[in-house]
Amino acid sequence: MSPRPLLHAALSLTLATSALAGDPAGQQGGDARATKALPAAPDGTLPLMHPDEQDKGAKAVESGLLWLARHQDAEGFWSTRTFDDHCAGKECSGEGEKGNNVAVTGLALLAFLGAGHTHLSKELVADPHTDKAVRFGEVVKRGLKWLMTRQDQDGCFANRGGMRMMYHHAVATLALCEAYGLTESQLFKRSAQSGLEFIAEGQNPGKGWRYTPKCGDNDTSVTGWCVMALRSGDVSGLNAPNRCFRGALAWVREVTDEDYGRVGYTAKGTGKVMILGKNEDWEHHETMTAMGMLVRTFVDPKGEKATIEAGAKLLVADVPEDARFKVDSYYWYYGSLALYQFDGPDGKHWKNWNKALRTALHSSQVDDDDSCSDGSWDVAPDRWAFEGGRAYATAMGVLALEVSYRLQAEFPGPKKK
Repeated sequence: MSPRPLLHAALSLTLATSALAGDPAGQQGGDARATKALPAAPDGTLPLMHPDEQDKGAKAVESGLLWLARHQDAEGFWSTRTFDDHCAGKECSGEGEKGNNVAVTGLALLAFLGAGHTHLSKELVADPHTDKAVRFGEVVKRGLKWLMTRQDQDGCFANRGGMRMMYHHAVATLALCEAYGLTESQLFKRSAQSGLEFIAEGQNPGKGWRYTPKCGDNDTSVTGWCVMALRSGDVSGLNAPNRCFRGALAWVREVTDEDYGRVGYTAKGTGKVMILGKNEDWEHHETMTAMGMLVRTFVDPKGEKATIEAGAKLLVADVPEDARFKVDSYYWYYGSLALYQFDGPDGKHWKNWNKALRTALHSSQVDDDDSCSDGSWDVAPDRWAFEGGRAYATAMGVLALEVSYRLQAEFPGPKKK
């Protein structure tokens, strides 16, 4: 099979796939394909990173994935509050808020999928903190199975009464689309497609999304996640209506400052986003601008070229830094996605950003062989980690690192439908 593009959290991987009969990992029926990208290991599984990058970055990603695997609940989810029930030795700190397990589970799964680990992966990785061998493929399988059990008859993964329902649903849908796209396993196709249909039905006509379906309000953050899920489904051969992309671009244009390319949150010029009593002391970053760049890149890169370039200049003027009130893994992740799409891997903007990103992530990751928190990222310094806790902070750290170590830029817009 010829290589085809797949998204990992809205950025394309170029993967060559080889067909396998049946479902050797789970024997649950359905067609499955094991992915191959970069030189494969003897058993045909994916290497963690490109051979030229298997040094500090590979170790950091593997260490983060081991922490996530160690703290997965037996049912398959990652908890924002009770993850420390699974600690080996002294309990890890860093609880998040209740009600965010669906989104955090989706992010954790994306971290494994972004490193090439699917439900078919067979390789074992030694965890020095438990003296046990971990099969990442089983971790992914349990997580996906749990997400699928959460999905209702309308395709929604999230709590219907949850305040951030569409956030959580979009992240879960993205994880299912990636799992399907990377393997073409029929186990995930219906669930992923139903999730996309719920997103499409929940869009405000001609615009974007916010916390609940068709609520009339829009924000760039939720809209960005929905576009990523739709884009992943689109390149994986699922149905993602073109009207959804057009509406998202219309929203992003509406909230963009034409002079500077700066994108607002709920309106043009909204500025700093914060929750009083939680993160008002943190510095403002151009997270919404990064999301706007991605929407433009995926929908109309040629027509939006000048505004994308303006956004890139704003991002490189505020590169990642591991300093008090400056850590923001949400911004670091989206900034990485946007700039890698802009001129990665050899352009000056990406190189400057990536150098700062790696320095900030490596310096802030816990590196302590005597602590169960080894491989994770602390909650307290991170602007938004109070919501998702240590599992969120760790998944986002791994995801940001994976941008520079695995992914390839891709600029075509959505397929015509």
